[in-house]
Amino acid sequence: MRGAAGRRPGRAAWWAGGLALAVGLAGAAWALLPRARLERADRGPVELTMDWASLEEAGRGAWGREPADVLRQLAEAGLTSVAVTEQTVQTLVDAGRGVVLTDRQAAVLGVAVPGPGTWLLRPGAPPLPLPEPPPAALSLGVGLPEEALQAARQAGLPVLLRYGDRRRVVPWLLDEPAPGPGAAGPDAAQAPATSRVVIFEGTSVPDPAQAAQAMSPAGRAVGLVEFAQQRGADRLARELGLAAVAVHSMKPEEMAAATVPEAVARYLRAVRERGVRLLYLRPAATPEETVQLVAELSAALRREGLATGLSAPAPVLPAPPPAALLLVGLGAGGLAAWAWAAWAGRREGARPGPGAALALLVGLAGGAVVAWARSRGWEGPASVLLRQAGALAVALVAPVAATGAAAAAAGEAGPGFGRRAAGAAAAFVAVSAAGGVLVAALLSDSLFMLRLEQFRGVKLAHALPLLAVAAAALAASEEGLARVARWAGRPIRWGDAVLALALLAAGAYYLVRTGNEAGAVSALERMARGWLEQALAVRPRTKEFMVAYPALAVALYGQGRGWWRRWPAAHAAVMAAAAIGPVSIVNSFAHIHTPLAVTGVRVLNGLALGLVTGALAWAACELLRRAGVPLEGAERDEGRPVGVLRIRQPGR
Repeated sequence: MRGAAGRRPGRAAWWAGGLALAVGLAGAAWALLPRARLERADRGPVELTMDWASLEEAGRGAWGREPADVLRQLAEAGLTSVAVTEQTVQTLVDAGRGVVLTDRQAAVLGVAVPGPGTWLLRPGAPPLPLPEPPPAALSLGVGLPEEALQAARQAGLPVLLRYGDRRRVVPWLLDEPAPGPGAAGPDAAQAPATSRVVIFEGTSVPDPAQAAQAMSPAGRAVGLVEFAQQRGADRLARELGLAAVAVHSMKPEEMAAATVPEAVARYLRAVRERGVRLLYLRPAATPEETVQLVAELSAALRREGLATGLSAPAPVLPAPPPAALLLVGLGAGGLAAWAWAAWAGRREGARPGPGAALALLVGLAGGAVVAWARSRGWEGPASVLLRQAGALAVALVAPVAATGAAAAAAGEAGPGFGRRAAGAAAAFVAVSAAGGVLVAALLSDSLFMLRLEQFRGVKLAHALPLLAVAAAALAASEEGLARVARWAGRPIRWGDAVLALALLAAGAYYLVRTGNEAGAVSALERMARGWLEQALAVRPRTKEFMVAYPALAVALYGQGRGWWRRWPAAHAAVMAAAAIGPVSIVNSFAHIHTPLAVTGVRVLNGLALGLVTGALAWAACELLRRAGVPLEGAERDEGRPVGVLRIRQPGR
């Protein structure tokens, strides 16, 4: 009788799938080479900008310092620009720098205004006409504060412009500000230099088409703040021809809770791992710490080989050519063929050939459809959606193929199993990485690198492969499904209910920890992450070396000892835990904004630590076996008699 550790599937299916996968990886290399060249050539500059409003509040509040004086110190420390936000009538009134009056109110107060209507009156400036009566006029934008522009000129810093989604009285300060009566900005001859990037405030940007008409002739790019989810920002970036720059910022409360080294590490990680090229800074607790933050961050960027200065959008990278996508689709079919051959072909009398051939045909057909959509326009909705669907399909299949390839490579228990187990672990990692490379090839273009589009189906890609691997492991065992059916048919016991609740809780926690909106991280885990980042530069995924690789070691050890013949359900659970590894590896490659080199180092670091934790798990299993733990009984053949009944004859 053959169980989950059973026979090898047909060689023809393996060879056909392997050849298709090799061709697909060649197509992926073709697709990824332009991206790798672009990432290698991108050495900055990285722009360091300080929020003027926060600096002004801190300087005139707790610090008791003039913000212009601190700004000059920051410029000497390495600051490259200062972010100045458009003021509104409301902000001027709240600060006591202006008052809104109608012509009738002005007449009562004895204030001379040029004519009828609503007027903004400020010290030292002519009355500014407002197109709305109070209180609607309070929300109007009236240009950038002159004090901030003057401080920027004195510090020799360019201004990073910030505007809101509102009606404004004066034009944007781009290349040619419009001076004149009532203009809030300086004259053209006095206008400070400005950054190429415009970062909009609030939850939405102005009308993308109108904003692009103003920004495009001036050569401006839009700043896309990570995790801000501004409505219309993605459309504006498209209207600008993908002239966009990724921005990272710490919220004021986050900055207040962090030390300077922690803030520097966070900003540096955003640049290194997520392609951020503009760091939006806010003051630290003291002016000295704020200067230290800028100086240390500037020095850290230089150590990374990155220049500092005014950032500029990267060249546009189009999607891979149709022929490359066709080959990638064939490679995806090869992965599916391996997944089928590895699991469905393990049952006695199974013929994996037809299923593997069907998987190859489906992959090739899918690649042809994706290539056709790409030829119709790589930025179009059809191309993006089909490539996202193809990437999700690969992400679902790759973990099933990786775990199945590992089990098949380990083979039957017997002499030389340790050597075969090492080969099985290598196959596990190689197939996982192959799936990740195929996903990266499908999605590598500027839309995904700027996160205007993203890999879709993250939760499905984390959950479904685990369920599929568990079901495949049970189906590969002759007794597995029958035992599950018997268990499902019996009355529910307290132990069953507790086990089900524990599994549901573990699954929910696992899913909550996926994606950008991950669950809360404990202080101990944060400390461990910080240590790993300092020791390895690129932190590996915790679930890879703490869960997946040890689970794979247990699965392979149990396969070599014949444990899973008696406990197919346990085998399914352990293999599902091991499948977390390829799920995580593929997910790392699906982060297209992360440079390929960084993803490769992350996977290798996870493998290095996984070899240690896997070896410890293997050693623990061996110690349990030698200690005579009941698992030892699993090594006997199920066909062997359990005991012999001896009948003693009378007189003997």
